[in-house]
Amino acid sequence: MQKSLDYDFNLAMFDIGLPDIDGIDTVRTMRSLASCEYLPFILISSVYSENYFKTKGLGVGAIDFVTAPLDKDLLVEKVQVLLDLDLYRRKLEKEIELRKKAEKN
Repeated sequence: MQKSLDYDFNLAMFDIGLPDIDGIDTVRTMRSLASCEYLPFILISSVYSENYFKTKGLGVGAIDFVTAPLDKDLLVEKVQVLLDLDLYRRKLEKEIELRKKAEKN
């Protein structure tokens, strides 16, 4: 999680079933950081596929919850859409900043 403070990520994916880290708690913690406020999270699990876990993951701020077996093509398309949306958001933020500067002058 420390890496999230050192780098500017466009997307994060976590397996919620890892023995040493809970992906749902990680999303909850990272979502509280200003640097991760708009970061899209995808949760993955090959073990926890019940709606309870999906609802819990989406409730803490994940964008999607994917269960095994993974459809690689579908996952790639989802990731591409999220990356495109992040790019649009960043462009919009720059445009807003430029307009604010122009208004001051």
